Parts: sequence; structure tokens; C-alpha cells
Amino acid sequence: MLSPEQAIATLRIIQEAIANAIRHGDPRTITVRAVGAGARGHPEVCVFDDGRGAFQVGPHGGLRNMLARAQGSGLKLSFDFLPGSKMVRIEYPKAP
Repeated sequence: MLSPEQAIATLRIIQEAIANAIRHGDPRTITVRAVGAGARGHPEVCVFDDGRGAFQVGPHGGLRNMLARAQGSGLKLSFDFLPGSKMVRIEYPKAP
């Protein structure tokens, strides 16, 4: 079960990932997927887009904010950037 802080962080990270995709990538599709046990064995939420935008993690901006939210609430955040596809992955701790 998510803590209130993790639930709010998840919502804000998803919102930022979608806003970044629209603002910078001009995607045709954006997909949000939640699974109980992802590829790494942990519950996860992923936001995929097929836009053309490039991601950079600088001292300010959306990606930095997403990382700070995840770290501040005990979540793991990762980014996968492939040609024509980008993914933001939020991983949750396994339940005891």
C-alpha cells in the first residue's frame, strides 16, 4: 500500500512526464501503465511516449523535479530513452 506522500508523488510525476512529452516531444501517443510486478520484480508505473523530444536532466526543470519527488518519498525513478520512444518508470518498494 502506498503512503499518502508516495501517492501524491506518483500523481505529480505522471503529470510532469505527460506535460514534458507534450511540451517538448509532439507525441502521437502517450501511455501510462501500472503493473503489480514489473520487469525488475517491483510494482511500477511507466509513462511512455513516442515523441521526438530529447531529455536532459539539468539543475532545474521537470526531470529534476520528478527525481526530487521520487527520492523524497522513497520511490525509485528511472528514464529510458530510445530512438522514437521515451519512458519514465516509477518503482515502488516491494511489500513486506
